[in-house]
Amino acid sequence: HKRRRGCGAEYTPVDDRVFDTESGAEENLAKQSGLDPGDGAMICNNAYKRKARTAALVGTKRFRCPYARRRGWKPCGFTMMIRCHPHGFRVYRNRAQHKHVRLSVKEVKPEFSDRAKRTIEDMTMGGAPPKAISRRLRELDLIPSGLTTQQVKSRINNMRQRCWKKSAERPAPGPSLLEIEAFCRARQGPPANDLEPICLAFSASHLNQD
Repeated sequence: HKRRRGCGAEYTPVDDRVFDTESGAEENLAKQSGLDPGDGAMICNNAYKRKARTAALVGTKRFRCPYARRRGWKPCGFTMMIRCHPHGFRVYRNRAQHKHVRLSVKEVKPEFSDRAKRTIEDMTMGGAPPKAISRRLRELDLIPSGLTTQQVKSRINNMRQRCWKKSAERPAPGPSLLEIEAFCRARQGPPANDLEPICLAFSASHLNQD
């Protein structure tokens, strides 16, 4: 059955101040975040708009603690938000407190090596699907122990998305290399006539397609 979301966090104003600008509210949010200088800053998680009971459009920006997704640390549930009311911007926080706790060595999930990351990027830009990339990583013994199949799949998909985003100015991964492979395979036999091309040898091991 469809999983339902739990009750939302309760937010309360950090103080009585109302700001004319969003930047002013963000400065106040940083001061009221309770983070030390070495912790980093609150990270904007999402933003949306909705209609309040007064029919006025209210904008909201949510911020999460930098330790919410920091590698090697347990997720911190402290969050804040800025709401844009008709009368100005106000800063809110939830009732949770900062909890910055390091994970033990056993709890830290291993990461892909630089070689594995290069392999994923090269195969992604070559048009290889996730299944072929995963199989190639296994063949090269580049999958760290301790990761489940689902975790490997998720990390490959995340890296593929980042690769496409970074290479937005380049042509998106397409079937070009696959078409070349099909062209070569179809022309490995004797040509029908003197004008037909023939493929003496080719390698598609980098694609590792089914």
